[in-house]
Amino acid sequence: MKDKSLYSDRKSVFNNEIWNVVTYSCDYMLDVVLTLMNIIFNILVLSVAIDLKFISVYLLTFAIVMLLIAAFRKKSDLLSDLLQKSRIKLNSIVLFGFDTLVCGNRYNLNVWKESINYHISEVREKIFKRESFVSVSSGAIMFCGALPIIIFVYILFRSSSNIGERVALIVTLPRQINMIQYINVMIIYIFGISNILVRNKTILKSTDIIDSKSDCDTHIKFNLIKFFKNSKSIEIKNMKKLSEFIQKEKNGRITICGENGSGKSTILAVLKEKLGDDAYLFSQCLNLYFDGSDSDSKSSGEEAVIKLENILNKVYVNYLLLDEWDANLDKYNISTLSSKINNVAKHKLIIEVRHRNTE
Repeated sequence: MKDKSLYSDRKSVFNNEIWNVVTYSCDYMLDVVLTLMNIIFNILVLSVAIDLKFISVYLLTFAIVMLLIAAFRKKSDLLSDLLQKSRIKLNSIVLFGFDTLVCGNRYNLNVWKESINYHISEVREKIFKRESFVSVSSGAIMFCGALPIIIFVYILFRSSSNIGERVALIVTLPRQINMIQYINVMIIYIFGISNILVRNKTILKSTDIIDSKSDCDTHIKFNLIKFFKNSKSIEIKNMKKLSEFIQKEKNGRITICGENGSGKSTILAVLKEKLGDDAYLFSQCLNLYFDGSDSDSKSSGEEAVIKLENILNKVYVNYLLLDEWDANLDKYNISTLSSKINNVAKHKLIIEVRHRNTE
């Protein structure tokens, strides 16, 4: 793939983040709604029982709270974004855990554990920073927001000559305190919504198609790559010329060979984006589902053969993009499948990156 870190991050999001975020978001928003309803109910009770002016006072409180939250929001969003990046990085490393543990190589296990511990500490640090900021900020906002309520209750108490009204104020004082606590909880929830939005934004971004067109030439070293059409060398110097060449060809077999890191796989990724549903991209690196993929009785080589036979026999597109299809195969299977590819190439255009330069 063009960017392995991007691939790793997106894989982490799809494997760990989506379900957690969806479930957490639903529960979180339910808590927000219930808390808000509780606040509204208490305001109505206090207003009816004591003075309707309480409605205006609490509206003023909410206005102050929202203005202060807006002032602190930028910092909160930044801390949430940093936390999310650390969380995704940790999850991407966790994905290596199963194979590392099953394989049992002490070196890999120690390196993996060291990396896991480091990134767990990093996530904890980010969580502590964000939660500390939210706690301090919400406390300060709650104090500022509670001032109009405290002042109004004090004025009402001092100006009232009716003993019944004073008793009512004293009796409802615990409810007033509870209301201030509810407001504090609501402030924390509002700060938490920014965290949820950051996590949802990450998921939506992960579902976007990666734009390979704008900077593909910077990732491909055409001077280190050789192109062959039906075993005959062809000269391709850039992505534009390759695209023009492919447009003219209706069938045949284009083989791409070159040094590691020269951008061979990137070429196929760019072509897939350009050709869309008219092309099929296969790579040993991609965990694509095929008939029989859930079987646990086949070796990696046998699985590769089954996948390729499925593609050659059941995929109906004009372009087959095969990325190092021979990587896990022995000479016999390479020869057999290569013959089948030659047959398919009579009516389709095969563009392949080869693990070996010769069959």
